[in-house]
Amino acid sequence: MKYLVKQKSKTIWKEGFYIHNEEGARCYFVKAQNLGLSQVSIYDVNQNELLKIHKKLFRYDVFDTKNELLFSIKSNFGFKKKHFYLVSQLDDLKNVRIEGNYVASNFDIYRPEEILAQVSKKIVHVFDSYCCEIIDKKNEVNYIAMAMIVDLAIHKE
Repeated sequence: MKYLVKQKSKTIWKEGFYIHNEEGARCYFVKAQNLGLSQVSIYDVNQNELLKIHKKLFRYDVFDTKNELLFSIKSNFGFKKKHFYLVSQLDDLKNVRIEGNYVASNFDIYRPEEILAQVSKKIVHVFDSYCCEIIDKKNEVNYIAMAMIVDLAIHKE
């Protein structure tokens, strides 16, 4: 399934926005809890909170509705390359990697020898968006959160 996610803009994130699937149906709602975007929540279409993303100094932590840590993403920005490292104790998310051209918003979320999701930038109407093609449906909201974290980390303006 493919999902369209708007690229970070403080105004859009503060007001909230829907993530649509490839048919145009609303699937998720995203809203920042403050202007600094240090806490972002993902809701289903009925406004039930599914995940919370908390920005820390050098990482992003993702929590479920019971405030249990699902995974963390640490960023390492070198001279020429940017790297994101996913750390999780959940079996479904162990050994998951995020690689690609982050600045261009083209990257894969995968386990060795298994692509779980692919993210690519799209120009849709006035806003830049990126398309998340989710292959592993079981953890789709987690992969959408990962794509949003990469966008938050790369586009800090």
